[in-house]
Amino acid sequence: MASAPEQEKVRVSLRDRVQQIMDAKEISSSDLQALTLLARGTYYKLKKQDYKPSFETIIALCVDLDLDISITTELLNKAGYSFDGSERHCAYVAVITRFA
Repeated sequence: MASAPEQEKVRVSLRDRVQQIMDAKEISSSDLQALTLLARGTYYKLKKQDYKPSFETIIALCVDLDLDISITTELLNKAGYSFDGSERHCAYVAVITRFA
């Protein structure tokens, strides 16, 4: 059985988890857009509770925010994705683990 903090992490939405990361890193909305080069429309969609960003958008966000593989995997899972062992996904993992 998962511990209370782990259970709480599962219940937090993707949108809210991204906001927690931004708060922890003291990154404003405009800073996030500048760091990640997300289009303004994509950023505003990300702020919606029911938005499901693409796998690549989440990867870009994680790389640009220097998030480790654990947090990257968590955000992917919250959006309904996971690494599948494909060449492309292995390359993403290599980039994240090498530069995080």
